[in-house]
Amino acid sequence: MPTLNHLPLEIILAISFYLSTQDIKRLRLVARGLRYNPLLHINRVFISPSKRNLEVFKAIADHPIFRYQVKEIIWDDVRFDHYLAEDESKPETNSQGDYDAAKSYSEFVKECDKNLKYVTWYGLAATWLEQAERVWPGVPTREYLSVEESFALYQKLYKEQEAIISSGEDAAAFRLGLKQFPALKRVTVTVDTYGRCYLNPKYHTPLIRSFPPGFNFPHPKPWLDGKMLSGPWEKMRHHWHGYCTVVSELTRPSSSAADRPTAISEFRIEANFGERSARGIGWPLFSGMSRDYENLRTLCAMPSLQHLELSVNSGGWSKQAGNSLENGLFSKILAAAVNLKVLKFGASVHDDDGDAVLQRLSILSALPDPASSWPHLQCLRLSGISARLDKFINFLSLLPGCLGLIEFHDVEVVGGWRQALTQMRDKLGWRGDRPTVCWRDSGHSFGVYVLVKEEIAAFFDGSGSNVFESSSSDEAWVKHNFGRRKCDFDETFDFGNVNIRTCIMGVCHTTPSRLLKLHGGRRNRLTLTSLENNHLEYLSLSTAELFHTTY
Repeated sequence: MPTLNHLPLEIILAISFYLSTQDIKRLRLVARGLRYNPLLHINRVFISPSKRNLEVFKAIADHPIFRYQVKEIIWDDVRFDHYLAEDESKPETNSQGDYDAAKSYSEFVKECDKNLKYVTWYGLAATWLEQAERVWPGVPTREYLSVEESFALYQKLYKEQEAIISSGEDAAAFRLGLKQFPALKRVTVTVDTYGRCYLNPKYHTPLIRSFPPGFNFPHPKPWLDGKMLSGPWEKMRHHWHGYCTVVSELTRPSSSAADRPTAISEFRIEANFGERSARGIGWPLFSGMSRDYENLRTLCAMPSLQHLELSVNSGGWSKQAGNSLENGLFSKILAAAVNLKVLKFGASVHDDDGDAVLQRLSILSALPDPASSWPHLQCLRLSGISARLDKFINFLSLLPGCLGLIEFHDVEVVGGWRQALTQMRDKLGWRGDRPTVCWRDSGHSFGVYVLVKEEIAAFFDGSGSNVFESSSSDEAWVKHNFGRRKCDFDETFDFGNVNIRTCIMGVCHTTPSRLLKLHGGRRNRLTLTSLENNHLEYLSLSTAELFHTTY
């Protein structure tokens, strides 16, 4: 009887390209003949100060076949926090600048309880648990470890992390990878690893896959997320351990060709701004000269660098951070990257835990002249910044003619986006997809946003209307039925930007057994009352969460 082993090698390899890494691993266990035929496609590897991640990283770096496939290294810069044991008392802190203060055991328990609310109270349990079972197939993830068991494991991981950082083992492993991966093109420093919920990570790293099912722990808040940044960079740089290590090793001088690392063409700092949180490189880095500043400038000046993604954390001091970035040091870094084809710059947006007044950086004047600094630029993304309408249009007029795509993510235009879009068409002469303009907001929870692209091109061509509502304020209100709702952490999340009442009516129409009542809530929150089989449930949902749970 014919089996998979009877298929030609070319067909087996062609089939394996459509399979995920996990499916290929399972296929290799089916028969001995398939163990090496459907080769694993290890295009990227993960590294962090964790024992499990380093074990896998080194194994791939020393493998005679797999090391030639790696094109990207992703450094997970999310670190476990220091939590005190239940019988330890929390020391008093005298200043808000004490970034290294340990947290109490009760705070650990509180964060774990918050995780359970995310998957029950918000009604997202079914979706996330289904995705979590892909990480731990066949295991009942609904059975959680006890708080004591989770805390013990968390403490073990924290101690391993601190020991690795002290010994420099992670830096040495990264240095080895730079020499062992000849096809390496991209290096990414990310804090998005754990996604929007610990049950649904963005990256299934070896460490995350090694977690026992039901392991409940506080959702990491890296890079002093939510802290007010003040003081010199040297006092806080250790919180950006992964970033500092990566930039240092990429610019490390080599004494011989054998020690020279592979020249990369892409460097990315990945910090999701869909949460409107304070993530990115701390602005004090650009307030004065330091070894980390010089390393970043050296990296940007590398002739091989063509793709740069840079994120800045204003740390709650948008005005102070903006003034610091205008001292010329920040501009020199970007001006040094003369061979860039892709530039994506973002700044953190602060919401002060519910305050309606958002803080964005006004730093267009801190950017170098785009035409002379980036003559080969083909794609530009700006995120989390603010600018007056006249300065905004003037900056766009200076962009090089080869620019084919420009993206605006949560950008505030003082004067209104409706006017800005009109001036792009009438003043700058932009038509259709020359260049292609993408606009997105970041005003929803869990990384959900509205993306508008085709409708803008139609407006430029004259075949469509302006996508923004008329408004007396500077807020950008996209018309209903314009654009798509997407999510930073879920590629399958793709729905039309419909009116919330239309959404409710759709739910009522598709589920006639339910009686739904909609009540207005504080800060545009909705309370959905579901009466089904005489059972009463209350789900407190934001607008974005309602779309996610009902569509």
